Amino acid sequence: MKAKLLDDLDLVTTTMRHRRIWPSISDDGSPAREAFQASPSLTYLGMFEGHEYLGLFVLHQHNAIMWEVHTCLLPSAWGSRAQACAKLCVEWIFDNTECRRLITSVPVGNALAERLAGAAGMVRYGTNPRSFLKNGQELDQIMLGISKGATCQPQQ
Repeated sequence: MKAKLLDDLDLVTTTMRHRRIWPSISDDGSPAREAFQASPSLTYLGMFEGHEYLGLFVLHQHNAIMWEVHTCLLPSAWGSRAQACAKLCVEWIFDNTECRRLITSVPVGNALAERLAGAAGMVRYGTNPRSFLKNGQELDQIMLGISKGATCQPQQ
């Protein structure tokens, strides 16, 4: 498996608009799926197995040492391949950027995303109450993170 920065915003947009990905990454404030465009101000890390494109991770740098990550892996990468991608993403970020703390947020009820973050070594550090609006419902978000130097061992 290989990680590579993506500069093809059409590929990024198409990936994020995928009918199986969009419902998990959008909220009530998002544009219509067909109107969404990837932002050139964010960083996109593509995942590949051989020549097969598996999807991407969206990276947002908050400050000099803390980045936020969100997952947009295609269905063909779900399962054990997603876990390998998530671990590789964490390793790539710590090896190739100045990031020392990587965080993510997962709306309550998205158990798959929470398990994937745990499989990459992220640990729950808090809850952001009523911070995500989906289908008119205010949901809490689970806050997870990992610091550089921590092992990427799955959480029990």
